[in-house]
Amino acid sequence: MSAKPVRGAEHSDSSQIAKTTGIDKAAVVTVIEQFMTVVKDSLAHGENVYLRGFGSFIIKTRAEKTARNISKNTTLVIPAHNIPAFKPAKVFNNEVSGLK
Repeated sequence: MSAKPVRGAEHSDSSQIAKTTGIDKAAVVTVIEQFMTVVKDSLAHGENVYLRGFGSFIIKTRAEKTARNISKNTTLVIPAHNIPAFKPAKVFNNEVSGLK
């Protein structure tokens, strides 16, 4: 299975949502883009986003660590930082993996 590139809400899934719901594609694209903005803003403010039955967009904290640049034979410290992550719900995982 090959991954298809996605540019914001400008992808074929917005057409599918528009057909299924009867809402015009421009409105669907606007809603999807606003949803992504809300998720990004929430995570930027340290708030997790929970979608029941789908999953959670969460912030994971990475501890400070020491790394090595082997080409220059030096060490450097990578400071502690936060990264966004997605944790799928159990129902979501089961549907994708074919389990019931």
